[in-house]
Amino acid sequence: MSKLQYSKYYIYWFLEHCLGPLGRRLFESKRWKINQELVKNITDSNTRNFLKIDEVDSITPEDFKKNYYLKNKPVILRNFAKDWPCTQKWSPQFFKVNYPDYPMILTDYHKDRGGRNEEVLLKKYMERIEEGESIYARFVKILHDKPELKEDLNTDTINKMKRKTDFWVATQFFMGPPKTSTYLHCAFINNFFVQCYGEKDWLLMSPKHNALFHPPTDHAPTFRCHEDYEHPSFNKEDVFRHIDVYKFTVRPGDIFYNPPFHWHYVTNKTFSISLSLRIMSIFSAFRSSPMLTFLTATSTNPPAFQSLFKMTRGGNFLNFYETKKKKDDV
Repeated sequence: MSKLQYSKYYIYWFLEHCLGPLGRRLFESKRWKINQELVKNITDSNTRNFLKIDEVDSITPEDFKKNYYLKNKPVILRNFAKDWPCTQKWSPQFFKVNYPDYPMILTDYHKDRGGRNEEVLLKKYMERIEEGESIYARFVKILHDKPELKEDLNTDTINKMKRKTDFWVATQFFMGPPKTSTYLHCAFINNFFVQCYGEKDWLLMSPKHNALFHPPTDHAPTFRCHEDYEHPSFNKEDVFRHIDVYKFTVRPGDIFYNPPFHWHYVTNKTFSISLSLRIMSIFSAFRSSPMLTFLTATSTNPPAFQSLFKMTRGGNFLNFYETKKKKDDV
């Protein structure tokens, strides 16, 4: 990948972000042109490698920090949560029986920012899945609203793995049937992803591919890719056939460490229940991508500090908008 092209792309992106509507008029098309040049260059010259992600069965907190956390290096901690109550007793039936009236938020796939999301009671959510609907509840704040569920976690394990200056932001809940997915995106927070039930397939890519994925300049504190790259595939003409990618599966009891700004696409291989334990570290974010750290810090849609505050209160940093409640749930 041309360093000059990459540098020009970042300069245009920076100006587009800082100048707002004027910046989009002046630089959006220039940035897209460079993206297309980069895509052509890499598809003409590169072949993809499936990278093998590190997997460890045991590791001390000190070695984890030294070898992974401080290096922003992804790793799967196999079976680290196998003895946590959440991996032993949580299931679709557990939540349907114990929390039937909890309001789940279903996020419209293309309306993460500004869309009217649907609110549905958990029992109705499960019934709709049983009837064949493919609906995915993401970033749910049930552990904030039902704090007794936190007793099923062993967060002391994670606390020992972070730096003393870093802090917890949120614990978010994901539940959905097979083949539901979250499109390619990245964010500024360290994510300790706990697989509680079922299996998930992950595709993970380096922040060095930011320009290839061409994120829209929408001043949000997280980054999604251009619509052309939302669903990674490995067809002959697809850009993902030409870049290195981690491809792996997490199973019940696994904890996957996803560093800041690593692009990821996640698909539920089976019915899946999982948690994101999110930890904020300016050091980790800046080390991973100074540019994306700046864009996050100066976001206005919503402001970064507002999104962090809402996350600590259980909110989804993507969804601060009105939800549409189903009539049959009222």
